[in-house]
Amino acid sequence: MGMKLDLVDKRLLNAIQTRFPLAAKPFSEIGERLDIAEGEAMRRVERLREGGIIRSIRAIFNSRSLGYRSTLVAMQVAPEHLDEVADVISRHPGVSHNYARHHLYNLWFVLTIPQTWNLGDEVERLARATKAGAVITLPTLRTFKIRVYWDLLEDTLRADQGSPHPIAQEEAIVLTNSEIEAIRALQGDLPMTAEPFHELAKRFGMDAEPLLELARSFVERGIMRRYSAILDHYRVGFNANAMGCWIVPQPLVDQVGREIASFSRVSHVYERVATKDWPYNMFAMIHGSSREECEGLTKKISEHTGVWGYSLLHSVKEYKKQGIRYFV
Repeated sequence: MGMKLDLVDKRLLNAIQTRFPLAAKPFSEIGERLDIAEGEAMRRVERLREGGIIRSIRAIFNSRSLGYRSTLVAMQVAPEHLDEVADVISRHPGVSHNYARHHLYNLWFVLTIPQTWNLGDEVERLARATKAGAVITLPTLRTFKIRVYWDLLEDTLRADQGSPHPIAQEEAIVLTNSEIEAIRALQGDLPMTAEPFHELAKRFGMDAEPLLELARSFVERGIMRRYSAILDHYRVGFNANAMGCWIVPQPLVDQVGREIASFSRVSHVYERVATKDWPYNMFAMIHGSSREECEGLTKKISEHTGVWGYSLLHSVKEYKKQGIRYFV
């Protein structure tokens, strides 16, 4: 961890990762929660942003409820062309995460597009544009774990149990023009002012209180997963991560998915479509302070579940990690 954090910093980061106040004066509420002044809360958040600990503070939406569809995509790319191909992929506005991983399939990205587009056609277009080798598309069938936060006090990863809607809205919702404008506002990074939602609302021709009312409604309806700070996990001590993939017999998928999700240093546990070229149907991100720690945890998961058909793909390089901008 490059930046030294004191106890108040850690408490602050824990608080705003799980629930940033949807209030007219959020830093005042944060200060009350931590027994510090509003100005100090603002200064600490600003310092943590400048130091790269906080990537952004914004809304995390459930893309399906907004009428978008997504998939994980893996490509085989000649190593000498990997950076070049990754740059093309990262420039696509629907790509949120793009990583090089240690495997024959060495480029992995998440593509999210409006449901009026064809996912298969868009993946094929990207494959042609990059002259990639083999390409596999791995859409999600079921989510076992997604909401997590970095507990800086205990130095571990935890599931966020605070949401009123652990299962997000899975069907597209018909949105009003006002709701779409609110989504456009809330997906942007939060300004650093005492009344930041007033500033966000003003940019989109809205008033702060209607914007906040819509934001709270989005959370209640399962449209917004959360409004929170997003941290750079490398800068808070989780220096390694890898994607674990298991071949789980269909009758055991529910049990194994829940068991994998129960491990604290595991996030993003999904059942995905398996293919003849990629027979793995259970995916999870494994987090640790080193490659060896990730490997040890993956072995422990296999021992616990009794599923030994697995592959562990270490993250080699992060090309892109940023939220999708909807309705642009």
